[in-house]
Parts: sequence; structure tokens; C-alpha cells
Amino acid sequence: MAHSDIALFQEILALASAGHMASLQRLVLRRSAWLLDRAPAPRHGEPYGRLPLHRNRHGEVMLAGWHTGARCAPHDHGDAHGMVVVVAGRFRETRYRHTPEGLQTHGTH
Repeated sequence: MAHSDIALFQEILALASAGHMASLQRLVLRRSAWLLDRAPAPRHGEPYGRLPLHRNRHGEVMLAGWHTGARCAPHDHGDAHGMVVVVAGRFRETRYRHTPEGLQTHGTH
């Protein structure tokens, strides 16, 4: 991986950590062709392909490639915090919560 690629990933993490979403979205849009060229295809039977691009003490930059209309089963990420920046297409997240009656939808965005 080129030094300029690592610098890009570090900048993405810095903007995300600081909560600068508008700047992060502008950066991703400027580099969208580069990112789309590297988007991983999902393996057979999986909703998305995952390509970790960079990791340091502040977090991880991960590129995911989804099939149109693909869905993923409800799951959690423990105590991790994250954000999604869409490079192309649309993304819809449904949040769930555990209740005595079972898993209940707790919002979609």
C-alpha cells in the first residue's frame, strides 16, 4: 500500500474520531472512484464483502461492498462505535433492542 493511501486512511480516522462528518463525506466523495475500484465483492452466500484498509489505535477503516438489496441479520458490535459513509448507492440501518417479548425494531435510518 502506498504512503499516500495510508495518509488517506489516517485522515479518514482523524475526521471520524473528531466527529467532522461533513469533511469526512467530502473527502470520501473526492476519492470515491479509488474506493469503488477496491470495493470487495461479497462471497457466495454472504451479504457483503469486507476489506480492512487501515487500523491504528484510533480505529479501523473498512471498505464494504454489498449486493443491491442485500440484508444482514441483526447483530451488534459490542462496545465499539462506528459510522457508515456511503460511497455509492443507499444504506439503511434498522436498530433493534431486546425486550421480554424478544427482539424488537427500535428505529430505522
